[in-house]
Amino acid sequence: MRELMAVMGLLSLVACGGSGPTGPSSDPTGPVGIHISDNWDGQSASNASVTINGTQYRTDGDGRVTIPASVGTALEVDAPGYLHRRTVYRRSLPGFPSGELTLLNTSVTPFGYVQAVVYSGASTTRLRRPNFGTYTVGVDAAIQSDGQAMDTVSHALGELSDATGGNIRFVLSGTSDGNYRISIDPSHVLADRLGSTASSLDPANPNILTGGTISLRDLSVAKTNIVLHEMGHGIGLNHSNDSGDIMFPNPRSTTFSEKERRIISYLVHRLPGTEQEDDDTNVRLGL
Repeated sequence: MRELMAVMGLLSLVACGGSGPTGPSSDPTGPVGIHISDNWDGQSASNASVTINGTQYRTDGDGRVTIPASVGTALEVDAPGYLHRRTVYRRSLPGFPSGELTLLNTSVTPFGYVQAVVYSGASTTRLRRPNFGTYTVGVDAAIQSDGQAMDTVSHALGELSDATGGNIRFVLSGTSDGNYRISIDPSHVLADRLGSTASSLDPANPNILTGGTISLRDLSVAKTNIVLHEMGHGIGLNHSNDSGDIMFPNPRSTTFSEKERRIISYLVHRLPGTEQEDDDTNVRLGL
């Protein structure tokens, strides 16, 4: 079930959000309004601080503050109980309105857990995920001919789409082809594993996942929670050390735990390429 990363060329995406800015034609020059909230439940972060060039600005009871910023201004964001965030003021991007910032509640989701599940990939310490949009999933003939296996795949795709809040959606293609492909292929599965995932990366931005190939040891595996586990790898999740998680190496669960859902919420509230200390200052999107 180890995730294999490979640059396999750009796959065609169905209704995927682009990577370019969609904001106004002219850049704001400040003052600008900022709203800071919890990335899980949207609760406003009152008394949060935004620091610009050593000067600190505090949010009000609604998590709002006005700051002197323009596109590219570096921001240091802090709030009690939340992970320190380093970011920059950006133009609006699909799913990321300008001036809206979210924080990770570390009292509920310890950052060590985030590091393990989001940032501990063998080839990168940067967050990787698909762009927002709809992705097709093809399954091979053996799986298509088995009702229980198809029910399992459909459950996995629904669970994953729901966990992303519908921002990243997965639908069956009706064929064996798609952005993601699930097949019975033991030749790509290690001897002590039940499945493996080879992710396709955007050649222009290797932090963006464009699809992948999921290989399963045999048809019986296609009727188990391993399908959801491998699809979790396909959106950028690594293994968890919590035995109650679907991303545990030998999972018992059939759905994502609340902690995993919080992690997936964090994943979709961050730009691809975000570094593991919640730092996206080197991400050029929206600048």
